[in-house]
Amino acid sequence: MRFSCLLLLPGRIYGRHSSSFVPFMDRHNCLHFDLSTVVPTQKNCENVQSRILEQLSAVCNEVPPRCNAVWVHLLSSQCSLLPRLCAPPPDGQGFQLHHAKPKSLSLYRWLGPGDDRVPAFTTHQVAITAVISRTHDGHVLMVQENTPRLTGLWKFPSGRAQFGESIADATLREVYEETGLQPTFRALMGVRESNGIPSTFGTAEILALCHLSLSGSPTEIASQLKLCPIVSSSSFLK
Repeated sequence: MRFSCLLLLPGRIYGRHSSSFVPFMDRHNCLHFDLSTVVPTQKNCENVQSRILEQLSAVCNEVPPRCNAVWVHLLSSQCSLLPRLCAPPPDGQGFQLHHAKPKSLSLYRWLGPGDDRVPAFTTHQVAITAVISRTHDGHVLMVQENTPRLTGLWKFPSGRAQFGESIADATLREVYEETGLQPTFRALMGVRESNGIPSTFGTAEILALCHLSLSGSPTEIASQLKLCPIVSSSSFLK
C-alpha cells in the first residue's frame, strides 16, 4: 500500500495533501504515525484533523502487507483527537490508549492475526539500594530517613531509577543527591522482585542491591559526610 505523505521541514511542505504525514514501519512490523510533526494553524486545524483521521481509517481498512499494528503518537495538546481515535468503528478508528508521558500519548490498534500481542508499557519499576564501603577498612555508609513515616531510621542510600536510566547511573545519582558523595560503582550484588505488593501505580518492583566504594583518607571522607555515619559491618549486622 502506498501513502500520500508529507514531510514537514521548517517553512516547507512536500506532498499532495497538506495534512498527511510520514509513517514508518518498525522491526516488529508495526506502522507508526507521529502526529507531533503535524502542527496545523488555527485556521485549518479542523481540516487537518479530518484528513488525519481519513488517512488512518484508510490504513486500518486496507491493512498493509505484514502489518501487525498501527500506532499513533500525539502531543498532549492534540488530545481533542482522542474521542474520534478511540471510538469503535464506524464512529471512530478503534484505537486504544497504550501509555502516556508528561507531554505525549501513544495509542495503537491491533491489525495482525490472532489475539493482540502488543505488550504492556510498564510492568516493573526499578528501585536501587547502595551499599557503600570504605576501601581502607570495609566500613559502610548509612543515611537517615527523612520521610514523615520513617523519620530517624538509619538505612542505606536508596531510590528509584528514572525513565531511560541505567542501574549504575541511578545508583550514583541517588547517592549524590542523598549524601553529596561521588563513590565508584563496583558491582550489582543482587536483585529482589516484589510482585503482588502494593507499589507505585500498581506495578511490581525490581530492587537492585549495588556495591559502591568510597576512596580517600578517613579524615577526607569524614569531612564530607556530616550527618552520614560510617559503621563497621559487624556493628551493622548486630
